[in-house]
Amino acid sequence: KARVASSPGPAARLAFPVYKPRTFLSPGFQDNLGWGFATALGAQHARPDVPVVSINGDGDFLMNGQEIATAMQYDAAVIFIVVDNGMYGTIRMHQERTFPDRVSGTALVNPDFAALARAYGAQGATIATTDRSANRRIHFVMRPPPLGPSTHPNRRPARPAGCSPRSRSAGPVVP
Repeated sequence: KARVASSPGPAARLAFPVYKPRTFLSPGFQDNLGWGFATALGAQHARPDVPVVSINGDGDFLMNGQEIATAMQYDAAVIFIVVDNGMYGTIRMHQERTFPDRVSGTALVNPDFAALARAYGAQGATIATTDRSANRRIHFVMRPPPLGPSTHPNRRPARPAGCSPRSRSAGPVVP
């Protein structure tokens, strides 16, 4: 019953079967870096009753990873999976195919994504693969379901008094 928001790249598109409409959110083959994380936050905000899992490459996650702060601030219960292979994988694949001896600008120096999650007050864990040829780590950045106003010491109220549930404006609700 969960929704999956996929980042660009072929891995998530090929690995997850889709059984129901509107449960797999993907940019198709447009490959907009940063799409998966931002879309997962939006999907969670639109339907807080439906769990959301976001599958991201490391390059994709780096485009919007600071939005862990937004997830914490608004108690967005999203699970982010970051596949860390130390490169912009799809871009490199295209470079290697088109210009085999001229790969450029695709290597990444990544933070410890699980530690980054913990720095924002979220849960974070890392699983290293046992397959040495894969040379990747998988990080889980997890935000548990809302626990109330004391979840995070710097948490702001999700909605100012007098605002409608869908509005973030400071003005009063007019019936």
